[in-house]
Amino acid sequence: MSTRDAFINELIAIAHGKSGDPQFKRALVEFGSETPDNLNSIEQLELDPARSALVLRRHGIPISDLLHAAEDSDVPPSVREAFPLVTQAEWDAAMRLVTLILIALEPKR
Repeated sequence: MSTRDAFINELIAIAHGKSGDPQFKRALVEFGSETPDNLNSIEQLELDPARSALVLRRHGIPISDLLHAAEDSDVPPSVREAFPLVTQAEWDAAMRLVTLILIALEPKR
């Protein structure tokens, strides 16, 4: 099984409440590699077993809630620089999609 498939399977397991934090973090690093950004991510995030939701480790804030709050934000300068043709409506649509994907991973919603 590829690392991509293993990561997808782990996300599906989260959606069904059948994953644990160590398995998720291992799958994330194996799929994304051990870059500083990915290693930092696994330190900042965790899978909350009570909610079976991906949350900020220090605060317990679900990542889906965080991104939901960010949905109305302006296109960040770094995105505008990399993709100057992206409109605000397109950015809003992309943020909404990611938010919905994260919500779909939370079985207790």
